[in-house]
Amino acid sequence: MARDRETTEHLETLGWTVLRFWEHASTEEISATVRAAVDRKKGSRVQGRGESPAQDSKNQAGK
Repeated sequence: MARDRETTEHLETLGWTVLRFWEHASTEEISATVRAAVDRKKGSRVQGRGESPAQDSKNQAGK
């Protein structure tokens, strides 16, 4: 567990979001967790710039 914690901290300092799953977790559960993490990241990024999600999508499309 200490190794997992160290690895997680290292990856997070590099800007990664670390998600861990048990091998018996259903694909639906994993998919929902990943989607929620992505949505949270998108939301925090958009809120940090003061833009709405629609504006952010337009900005991303132009890149």
